[in-house]
Amino acid sequence: MPDISADFFTWKEKIVSKKLPSWNEIPDIGLYMDQVIRLMDDYLSAFESEESDDKLITPSMINNYVKMGIIPAPDKKKYNRLHVALLIVVCVLKQIMSIADIKIILDKKLEATPPDVCYNNFRDVVNESAISVFSIVEELTGGIDKFVESEDLIDISILVAIFSNVGKSISKKIVSLESAADAALKKNELSEKADEKRTDKKAEKKKEKSREKDEKK
Repeated sequence: MPDISADFFTWKEKIVSKKLPSWNEIPDIGLYMDQVIRLMDDYLSAFESEESDDKLITPSMINNYVKMGIIPAPDKKKYNRLHVALLIVVCVLKQIMSIADIKIILDKKLEATPPDVCYNNFRDVVNESAISVFSIVEELTGGIDKFVESEDLIDISILVAIFSNVGKSISKKIVSLESAADAALKKNELSEKADEKRTDKKAEKKKEKSREKDEKK
């Protein structure tokens, strides 16, 4: 019979101790696709499901992200630090967010923040998130140990699933509001441009009439 307690605490330690690299720790020497895949497998090992053979990243996924404009095209088939950093962000977020929503938030963040700052901020949050979540669960349950020792982890599983669902709902709502705000802003800009054109046309017509009057005199 498997030792659930030992397995759980081994996995917990892996999740808590595995850290994403900082911006400067990511190689910037120009990597080929197979090198990127190996690097990503190492960086994301804590996020890989042990119960599934599904990969968080594959060459076809990377090609699709390039086509969708989520990451820039490689330079002569080589990927740099920015490519890898963006792939890390995508792979972490896509487990809870749609690719379309990820593109929206990446576009907005990178428009306002330098990529190194943007990535390092993301990395810091991710690296602290496991500790924070386990601390919250500890507080709400009165201690994970007693659940693990009794091999009754179902309640914790339900609790964390609820957290995940609420977090996903909050994330989707914020992205939806941001998208709606952007759409309204673009609509206003188009309306203002249309008004300017109408104003320019009216001004031009007045000038033409004035010229016609002068010519008649």
